[in-house]
Formats: sequence, C-alpha cells, structure tokens
Amino acid sequence: MPDKEEVNVMQTLMTMGERLARIEANTAGLHHTDRTAVEALNQSQQNTEDIKQIKSQSQWSFRTAITAVLIPIAIYLFQTFVK
Repeated sequence: MPDKEEVNVMQTLMTMGERLARIEANTAGLHHTDRTAVEALNQSQQNTEDIKQIKSQSQWSFRTAITAVLIPIAIYLFQTFVK
C-alpha cells in the first residue's frame, strides 16, 4: 500500500501534467499569431511607403495646378502693362 508521501507526489505529478496540457493547448496558436503579426507589420510598412508616394504626387499636382493658373495671369498682366 502506498504511503501518504507517495500519494502526494503522484497527485502533484498529475496536477503538473494537467497544467502542462492546458499550457500547451493555450499556446498552440502562437505560431499562427506570430506569422499574422509579421504580415501586419509588412503591410503597415508598405502602406507607409504608399502614403509617402501619394503625398509626393499630391504636392506635385498642386504645384502644377498653381503654375498652370499663375502663368496665364502673369502673361496677361505683362502684355497689358508693357504695351
């Protein structure tokens, strides 16, 4: 017949086994989560580059539009006041 200390050790080992099983079950999806986080980071970095490019193109378009308006006005004023 097992003495009280052996029963205590067995219960402790069983409890540890159960806890280990729960930990493994809870951490089973971490690899997938890690992969998803890396993909999200890559997409975020690409979005940052895209936003910079869009801002640059927007500034160029704005400057071109302003120039397209100012040059005819300048030509008109020059022709009006130089004659």
